[in-house]
Amino acid sequence: MSQTTLTVGLVGVGGYGGNYARQLLTPTAERNAQLVGVVDPFAQSTPAWPYLQERQIPSYGDVGELYAEQQPDLLIIASPTHHHMPQTRFALSKGSHVLCEKPLAATVQDGLETLAVEKQSGRFVAIGYNWSFTPPILQLKEDIRSGLLGAPIRLSSLTLWPRWQVYYTRNRWAGHIHSADGDWVLDSPLNNATAHHLHNMLFLLGDEMDQSAFPVQVEAERYRANPIENYDTVAMRAHLADGVEIFFFTAHPVKDELGPIFRFEFEDATVTYSGRESEIVAQFHDGRVRSYGNPETDAHSIKLDHCLNAIRRGTSPVCGIEAALAQTLCMNGVQESGEIVDFPPQLLYVEEDQGIIEGLPSLFFDCYQRGLLPSERGDVPWASAGEIIDLSDYTHFPS
Repeated sequence: MSQTTLTVGLVGVGGYGGNYARQLLTPTAERNAQLVGVVDPFAQSTPAWPYLQERQIPSYGDVGELYAEQQPDLLIIASPTHHHMPQTRFALSKGSHVLCEKPLAATVQDGLETLAVEKQSGRFVAIGYNWSFTPPILQLKEDIRSGLLGAPIRLSSLTLWPRWQVYYTRNRWAGHIHSADGDWVLDSPLNNATAHHLHNMLFLLGDEMDQSAFPVQVEAERYRANPIENYDTVAMRAHLADGVEIFFFTAHPVKDELGPIFRFEFEDATVTYSGRESEIVAQFHDGRVRSYGNPETDAHSIKLDHCLNAIRRGTSPVCGIEAALAQTLCMNGVQESGEIVDFPPQLLYVEEDQGIIEGLPSLFFDCYQRGLLPSERGDVPWASAGEIIDLSDYTHFPS
């Protein structure tokens, strides 16, 4: 494999983009990549700014300015969601490969448009769902595809991450359905902070290593504690064409972090993961145990090297637009599944600047264990069932 130095541009150097900046500003012989420019109108206020100045790496106000002076082999995009696909299409038109942060897009039609551009460009687009590039997840996926675990029955995941009003006031699009310019954003836990863990279930069930399984229907219950436009809490059930159930529970108005955790049921084994410090373990019904390791190890750095190696080898990344589209499809269906329900005010209290819905973690954990949505328990008076949304021929949001 050639070790020619590859040039990289970075869109968004604050926030999550700071992770990429740190990696690229700490060069290694193995990576052999050169950061040639960053796009961020607020670059001067980020921790990376002194290091960019020291290395004389230019900053630009938009991607057009970057490409007027640079032709990076790879453009990394860590901008707000509604900019992901327009910036990706622009980079492809200029001859760059792209590593775009999750989620793919706000709408399935935006993703499909970019997929068509990618296929004509001769370049690839990778979507930065961390776990999808890690050895534990890829080995588990190999075993699922080979039939080692038996046929899938039900996959369930739960992630409760505290976020409160400072999280939603940090920019002009968090918690919004539209941007200030009227573009779809659909910002929610399902399409931002915890999007990884919905995507992971669909990715693991894909027929090929670079594919995901696409749900044919979804129903969801969406709730809200924060004074925002969209929801901050959701419980959803999706079905695949072969009847496999996918459950996902995620919420921000909680006191303590819980998850990601998951329980994947197969005919011959149950696969579990109990949190960031644990390993993925398959417990076979005949008593055998197989450990896959912890997908959190090096999860934030491995995808960059994966993409650089793919450029050098002339291969495609394992998680691209087609794999990431399944999450976007499911998320769009959730957005159309019934109305957002505000939590009863008497359930909300604020402790140390964190809004908390009383009893929510225990309710969601019980639903996660039992394979139920809150409205199906029969003892949650504020719960409201969502509509079943058909995703079998869904190519546009709203449908």
